[in-house]
Amino acid sequence: MKSSSRLANTALAALPWALVVALTALNVLYMGRLGPNDDAYITFRVARNLAAGYGPVFNPGEQVLSVTTPGYMLLLAAASVISQDFVWLGLALNGLALLFVGALVIDLSHIVNPSGPDTGQTRLLSVLSATLAVSLTLTFPLLTAAVGMETPLFMAAILATFAAYRRALRPSNEDRLTTRWLLWTATAAALAFLLRPDGLLVAVAIGLHWIVTRRHVAWRPVALFLALSLPWLVFALLTYGSPVPNTLVAKATQALGENVTRWGPGLVQAFGDWTQQFPVAAFLALIGLLLALVRRQSGRSPMLLWTALTIVAHSALGVRSYFWYYVPFVAVMALLAGDGAAAIALWLTDRLDQRRFAGLATGLLALALAFAVLVPAAKAASLLTQPPIPRRREQAYLASAEFLRKLCASRTDATRVGVAEIGLIGYVSDCSIVDFAGLLQRDVAHLRVSPADKMAWTIKRYQPEYLVLSGGTNYPTQLSDSAWFRQRYEPADKIEQDGFRSVVYGRGLGPETQHDLPDAAWW
Repeated sequence: MKSSSRLANTALAALPWALVVALTALNVLYMGRLGPNDDAYITFRVARNLAAGYGPVFNPGEQVLSVTTPGYMLLLAAASVISQDFVWLGLALNGLALLFVGALVIDLSHIVNPSGPDTGQTRLLSVLSATLAVSLTLTFPLLTAAVGMETPLFMAAILATFAAYRRALRPSNEDRLTTRWLLWTATAAALAFLLRPDGLLVAVAIGLHWIVTRRHVAWRPVALFLALSLPWLVFALLTYGSPVPNTLVAKATQALGENVTRWGPGLVQAFGDWTQQFPVAAFLALIGLLLALVRRQSGRSPMLLWTALTIVAHSALGVRSYFWYYVPFVAVMALLAGDGAAAIALWLTDRLDQRRFAGLATGLLALALAFAVLVPAAKAASLLTQPPIPRRREQAYLASAEFLRKLCASRTDATRVGVAEIGLIGYVSDCSIVDFAGLLQRDVAHLRVSPADKMAWTIKRYQPEYLVLSGGTNYPTQLSDSAWFRQRYEPADKIEQDGFRSVVYGRGLGPETQHDLPDAAWW
């Protein structure tokens, strides 16, 4: 009897781990068929150039910091000894990162018994909390869409920071053990910072919480964090002239355009979509949040502080909304939902203490909560088993990039190509790129004008030999139909994918090739 009970408990404890493996595989395989987001290819190209000896730059010879994830770029370049297929390397690293994300969510879902060792009840509540948190995290559609980018690695580093810090705060620790876990916390926080600059807010949140609760500074972890972070900052300052990515300025000025969603409204929209998809989980997360605030749980307070700091900082910067900014928050929501479910089950157990059917009632309630959360999660997971719908934009970009690759390979001089989205086209074509948004050219990034005016200014300023104009209903016809543009550029290749156009234009070689059009004025 005891052996069968022990076997059942082991199988139940293995459930969240099985979900981690299965959902990670579904995410990676799905995005392997669909292909990563366009921005991922920016990092792929910089890593490829670094591995080839050109340095960590997008265009060889142009010292511009064009990536916001130096840590991911360095990992890809180091992994190139295994394969030169950086898309495959990116997916492989993301798969490992998702496994770590799942494992850390399970760890952070552990219900600690304040009165002593774990009991059967706390273990069951931990399994319930972990199962819900893993399901909600790894079926989040925006996380799936971010596979291939640095986002899963960034999430893993953030969760590792909070997991290590949670252990450092255990009251039973000796000073030596506390210091050891603080050093691991500093290491994980430094990795988060190297994976994305806003990872610094993780370290700030941990530092503020430690100082407020312990009333002193832990200097050894601070020194370790600086020792791991400063080398890249010094290198970036010496190499690029600034450790601040050029993309930060570019994305801030991108938000000046009409009908452009900024970071704050984008967060509200993403949260609304998640709440609509997982209404019961949203309710449980609200309960978990209220409990964390009322009880001031040390395991959740640093995480909530980081969430608040991130929201305030990004809203203040006023950068443009991109979906991957919001992905790390889903782990916070998922953990709070797990906390809420465990709290409800524990409350019912206390209310029915020593009554005849107390265990049965609590079990049924736990099953009902799990069912209400897992059904929409299962629906989201089932979508990952289906063939992905090809993205018309990426298909058009790939065709234009192949056309440009042949053109650039056939010329001995550096052929410059102007594009609005530099990732996939830049990676596949391997041409020298002029970016209309300013990710690669500092003067373009600092232009405080609308995207359409910035595009026109960039073309006139850099006069690329080729350029790509693209879009569906938002195709820049105002630019392509303007007199000065038609006088100097002609279509060289046109791709149409279900209403999305990607047109490669070539520049005239001299005055004899430029059409005599009325009212054509060069900038």
